[in-house]
Amino acid sequence: MAFLIAAGDLLDDLQDNDLRAEDVGGAPGAAEMMAVLLALSNNALHAGQRKTGLPPARLARATGLLATLQLRALGGQADDVTLSSLDDFKLEDALKATLRKSGGLGRCAAMLGAALATDDDALVETAGRFGENLAVARQLLNDIAGVIPDGPPSTDIALRRKTAPIAFALAVAEDVNPAAGRVRAALSGTPEQRALNSEDIRRDIQEAGGISYAWILARVHATRARQAALELSRAHPDKDPSWLIGIA
Repeated sequence: MAFLIAAGDLLDDLQDNDLRAEDVGGAPGAAEMMAVLLALSNNALHAGQRKTGLPPARLARATGLLATLQLRALGGQADDVTLSSLDDFKLEDALKATLRKSGGLGRCAAMLGAALATDDDALVETAGRFGENLAVARQLLNDIAGVIPDGPPSTDIALRRKTAPIAFALAVAEDVNPAAGRVRAALSGTPEQRALNSEDIRRDIQEAGGISYAWILARVHATRARQAALELSRAHPDKDPSWLIGIA
């Protein structure tokens, strides 16, 4: 998982301008680094099998899951990058990107762990639901922190990232809420202008309902994660589920 997360971080750093494409040899160099990181994530599974004596069938299953789910998660990261440059988009597209990116990583981690420990298909899927919803809930809280007035520094507004609160504010009609129109106008400016007026934009996003919307959505996914945690605990009544339920 560490290599898969590193691959996602590479895309994220390129998007946030924390890393310039020319620093890694342009697009071909970035693609090569991604390929190496993804190959290492698969090699790590096989190395673990040799050390632990994991049944070959479980290794094959875990490798298949990793191949499928890592592409889903990285595809979500790519969607997120694309949406940042778009003015014409749908709210559901922004939410799908979050579900694929953050939810995909959470699902991948949880399903891999379960697949290496059990042959129970239903249990593996329940673990995936837990990981996916927990990761999305945490991502939404992070998105809120990126736009809440007087909140911590964030590049979300400067880079026009279509996080849930920003995407919602942009989706609201101006005649319904004038603050939405101000958000739309402000985000059409230059990155420097957006950074300079960040606090005003944060207040308008809040007034347009973006933060409330993202908070409700986060609670929905946290509740789903908690439900999945309870299902997992019922499957193993001999285990203490409090830590699993607590983090949801």
